[in-house]
Amino acid sequence: MFGRGRIHQRVNLISSLFFSLAAIILLAGGGIALYSQQSDSAGSRAALAAGALSQKVEKLLRLELGLGDFLDFNEQCAEVVENDPLLAGAAVFTNRWELMYGTPETVKISVPRKAGEKFLSDRIHKTSSAWFAVRPVKMPDGTTAGYAVAFIRSEAVLFKTFRSLVFLLMGGLILLILILWVQNRIFWHLVGAPLAEMVAAADSLDSDRPEQLSNFSALMNKKNPPDINSIYEALHRLFIRLKEARGELLRQNESLETLVKIRTEQLEHAKILLEEDIDRRKKLEDELCSIAEKDTLTGLLNRRSMEARTDFLLSRAGNRGFYSAMLYIDLDHFKEVNDKMGHETGDRLLVEVSRRLSSAVRESDVVARIGGDEFVIVLGDLPDSGLAAIIAEKIRISINLPFVFENTEVSVSPSIGVSIFPDDGKDMRSLLKKADAAMYSAKSKGRNTCCCFSGK
Repeated sequence: MFGRGRIHQRVNLISSLFFSLAAIILLAGGGIALYSQQSDSAGSRAALAAGALSQKVEKLLRLELGLGDFLDFNEQCAEVVENDPLLAGAAVFTNRWELMYGTPETVKISVPRKAGEKFLSDRIHKTSSAWFAVRPVKMPDGTTAGYAVAFIRSEAVLFKTFRSLVFLLMGGLILLILILWVQNRIFWHLVGAPLAEMVAAADSLDSDRPEQLSNFSALMNKKNPPDINSIYEALHRLFIRLKEARGELLRQNESLETLVKIRTEQLEHAKILLEEDIDRRKKLEDELCSIAEKDTLTGLLNRRSMEARTDFLLSRAGNRGFYSAMLYIDLDHFKEVNDKMGHETGDRLLVEVSRRLSSAVRESDVVARIGGDEFVIVLGDLPDSGLAAIIAEKIRISINLPFVFENTEVSVSPSIGVSIFPDDGKDMRSLLKKADAAMYSAKSKGRNTCCCFSGK
């Protein structure tokens, strides 16, 4: 049922937790109170026993006996604590706290050996080894001759406290069970049953069967408490509003499906446009990368790209045990061509020179323009270092062939410097520097020639 299965269980759980917490607090407070009460009771009994023992000693002292002259006084110490389960024993001490008489149990109990009136209060005294009460023993002249002490069984006090707590706990559990049972009956009668009937009636309604509203109206006409009838009326109104809202929702759903279809088509079109835009951007990025890596006039690699690829070729040649070579090429009298025939012709000449240089070497080799009329070629994976001079001479002959621009021949020659890896250097910079030096040697020898670097 609704009441017992849902709300009722939650209320019982909350009540149980509340009463359990209250019981724990009460038990803790009760335990402290009981412990304090048992301790006070034990202290009072010990004080009475110590007082009785003190009076017996004082009577004997009036007979002009000394504190050490008593006979069988240990039995007198035992009499004052017998038949009292809370008391462990009794003893008589001198005013210097030296043991004179006592029960056998007192031999195992130590008392602080401190003279004075510190322990003469009415409260119970607790040390690490004993609980006790003290009464002074007075001489006829009023001076203190010693002390009568009654010892308390601390474990007996704790046991009585625990036993009282057990009885208190049993009574609390019985009371808790009785409260929950009464609460269960009252809650079910006042709330659970009406709610269960109301929920069953609401669950029987179906929004697709409007005729059930009449059945619900019949339930409203039953003799019910006023509050339940008010809830029935509210549910009836709610059901009508939900039915209207359901119809409106169906209409909006149809409109939404149409809108979603249109929006989907728009998104598909936008996706196509976006993909086309991404393709255009990628092509533009590729063009920009190519521009960044290559010389804009000749299409050869620029100096930065040449340096990066040269490092790779040198590393690969070193790992494979091959030679590599760097050719530094400078065109002779190129400035005269620019001055006589114009810069446009000079640019066309540079483009044609670039094509002949690229055709003279392998695709895996590096061809770069590093200055106005200065070119660098890096030959990789050469099995013989002498091949570099042969290829350089081939390039020289190729460039010496005339260039024809609009029926006009233009001739130019190269000066080529060659450095060998790893003989002349093991990195790009040292090879470039030595190839440049070899190129200047070629120019000093009359131009239009090839020179290999010599350290001499």
